[in-house]
Amino acid sequence: MNPKLAAIEPSVIRAIAAKKTPGAIDLGLGEPTLLPQMRFIEAATRWASEFGLKYTVNAGDAATRARIAAHYGYPGMAAAENVCLTTGSQEAVYVAIKALLDPAADELLVAEPAFPAYLKMAQLEGIPARGVSMREADGFRYDVDAILAAVGPRTRLIVIGSPANPTGRVLTRAQAQHLARELGARGGPPVWVLHDEIYRELTYIGDPGYMAAEYPHTIVTNSLSKSNALTGLRVGWALAPTPAIDAIVKTHAWVTSTASTFGQRVAYEIFGE
Repeated sequence: MNPKLAAIEPSVIRAIAAKKTPGAIDLGLGEPTLLPQMRFIEAATRWASEFGLKYTVNAGDAATRARIAAHYGYPGMAAAENVCLTTGSQEAVYVAIKALLDPAADELLVAEPAFPAYLKMAQLEGIPARGVSMREADGFRYDVDAILAAVGPRTRLIVIGSPANPTGRVLTRAQAQHLARELGARGGPPVWVLHDEIYRELTYIGDPGYMAAEYPHTIVTNSLSKSNALTGLRVGWALAPTPAIDAIVKTHAWVTSTASTFGQRVAYEIFGE
């Protein structure tokens, strides 16, 4: 067996969820209580009845990718070619880490508290990884200076989940601009930022920061899971500038080949409104 896998503890979140009883309040999984809007699924079903559910290209259906890119409109990644459709956002995060980081030379830095999968994915790939903790005394607010101070000579990717799981904290626009400015002023190879926007649609502050709007070396991940109550559909995406998106698509192609064609069509319908 792979010794790296043996060293990784199973998901505590899943272990707790497996023990719930009928009527229990589940605070473990990020599972919306709302039902999905059936008109999107019905439209995708009508399309599938006419055209079938064949493979798409590895990156995903071009028309769906174009709609997603246009929805965000991030500089340098506003075209279909800047999007890779994945099997949920977790695959998007995984293939981004795998594609960008060299285990022999690079390091991952995670702003914590954070979704535990980020560090586990790096561990699975043999990539050195560290966390930088936000202070409990500050209510776990993002501390950009602490993140910058934690960047080392091998750091090539910083993961920030905003809104954050589990704290709900949101990176502000001023903080995103500060982080972008300081990272951009560094010499040498760029330090990339992976902004996990999985809870983007659950943002309740007036000035949220989006790293891709401020910093060109940003990868964005998201999915339909939380925003559209479609956790089981397993459709996500990564947005990135070239050449990063090319490396992500190449990695994705060997991990899962393509995302679900039916799920992609549901995304097409959703982003058409």
